[in-house]
Amino acid sequence: MLGIPTDSPGRFLHARGGEPHFSEGELRTLCADLSIDYDALPGGGKEDKVRELVAYFDRRVRIRDLRDKCAQERPNVKWPEYLISESSPPEVNGPVRREQEFLDKRLFDEGVEQRLERKPRPTLIGEIPAAGLGHPKRIGIAAIVVVAVAAIAWFALAPILLPRPTATPSPIVVVDTMDSLAGWTKFDDGRFITDTASIINFSLNQGMTDNAIQIDYDLRQGGFVGISKVITPSVISGTKTVRFRYKGTGPTNTIELKLLYQPDASGKGEVFGFSQREIVGTDYWVTFEQLYDAFGCGDTCTVTGQKLDPARVWKMDIAVSHQLGGTPGLGRVIVDQIEAFK
Repeated sequence: MLGIPTDSPGRFLHARGGEPHFSEGELRTLCADLSIDYDALPGGGKEDKVRELVAYFDRRVRIRDLRDKCAQERPNVKWPEYLISESSPPEVNGPVRREQEFLDKRLFDEGVEQRLERKPRPTLIGEIPAAGLGHPKRIGIAAIVVVAVAAIAWFALAPILLPRPTATPSPIVVVDTMDSLAGWTKFDDGRFITDTASIINFSLNQGMTDNAIQIDYDLRQGGFVGISKVITPSVISGTKTVRFRYKGTGPTNTIELKLLYQPDASGKGEVFGFSQREIVGTDYWVTFEQLYDAFGCGDTCTVTGQKLDPARVWKMDIAVSHQLGGTPGLGRVIVDQIEAFK
């Protein structure tokens, strides 16, 4: 990400004389052209909407797409430097470029000339004079015999004398490849909503490299759906971060990851969760990645400020929910490759 300045909305909205670059209606059109739901952007005012729009493209390293669209709509505006992607350096043209090309060619030619002027060096030991060692051919034969014996001895003794290398453990632990539905179950809000519950179905679809799990849903107002799987606690023991990839279609809603401790005899257990609002409807993969320290457990914790212990995690849930600012209705999300980091 580029690190957007705190005054970016003001510079984005207004020219030097205070005249706005875009009216609110034009901002809506700009968002629609970029496949963004303007009303779904957090914030009540136009400046808040713009701040979230710029931050959205910055998080996905797509700030150049936003800059190009703005420049297309307002070609006479000099856009701020922070809207130029670090991965796209300015092109060098004119005399400076021609001078650089000339310099590169001259250095190449000089290197070729230096290699051509080098004289061959003696390569056979027998060709080097040595007093008291006899004929040069005998010296060469003796040297070859010594080298051959040393090589045979090395290959014979190396496996015994040298310590065997040990495999370095990978810092990434694959929790689930999501190539199969085995072990996964679905859940919905049926026991919490007295009216019609949200609907969920899940199946396999094409993932990043192999299969992935696809969740099709119809969210009700304030509802949620998801998939759940019991895991072995030792799988993520000692790790500090968890992540998975996803993409989907549908209106803006919240995607959540919950890590649950095994319930006690009374059926109660801590539930740690982290959620992020994303505009679902992308044709590219988005990474959900978070440190365990960022997970909270609310009123399910018995101790205030309790931190998640990955060695006690018994089950994980991946859910989609309708929360404030979201839009209920039909949607789809595809989840792939759950991993943990040590």
